[in-house]
Amino acid sequence: MVQPIVLADARIQTVEVRDVARAVVRALCDPSLAGQDFDLVELSPHSLQDVVLMIRQWLGFSSPRSIVALPDGLGFLMARVADMAGLLGWRAPLRTTALKVLAKDVLGDPGPWKAATGETMKSLSATLSTLASTRQERFFARAQLLFPLIVVLFSLFWVVSGIIGLWRHDIAVALISGSIGEQLASYFVLGGSVLDVIIGIGLLVQKTFRASCFLAIGVCVGYLVAGSFVTPELWADPLGPLVKIIPVIALAMILSAMAEER
Repeated sequence: MVQPIVLADARIQTVEVRDVARAVVRALCDPSLAGQDFDLVELSPHSLQDVVLMIRQWLGFSSPRSIVALPDGLGFLMARVADMAGLLGWRAPLRTTALKVLAKDVLGDPGPWKAATGETMKSLSATLSTLASTRQERFFARAQLLFPLIVVLFSLFWVVSGIIGLWRHDIAVALISGSIGEQLASYFVLGGSVLDVIIGIGLLVQKTFRASCFLAIGVCVGYLVAGSFVTPELWADPLGPLVKIIPVIALAMILSAMAEER
């Protein structure tokens, strides 16, 4: 419905990666090209807005009803958040460096290469026409937009769960102490709460993300097994505290698969 964009008027000349490869091979094989500099770009530039709309169309998405030009300051604020994510190991594409480059335009002069070789680089439309656009590309586009938000929310879920367990320690102990004794119940609640917080923090760090997902799955399975023996009546609770653990396991499995970059 709505396409937000920053630096909508930034001008860009694209180049297709196979054109670059062919140009490199030719430069290595043709002595007349030695000692020269060439910009490998398409002939005509596009605005960033046009590039975004063309890629949307290539993916098969409908044209947006409205295009909202966001303030540059908001874009750079979002980029700062992405920079912080980079400190945690995440390779976010929207970084301050990328926006600074875009703000100065991404342009080159295709004339010298054309004059030396008679060749030109494919236009963006020609490039997109050679690339497959399948359900896989559409799913990836949607998933990558949602992935950071889901990671943050999933991390908050575990951290807040652990904090609540520590805060309401006595109430949690009273819930299960009748089955396993107050002392053992206290240890279980304390250990589980601390483990929840550790999982939540681990989900924010790229290197420990998948391990934290697997740990979350193991902890959830442990909660289900323990709950089935200690408080089996919770399976019939109208709020479904045990039933709701099952989709948490599924989400952890999905996120662990999405986290693979290569």
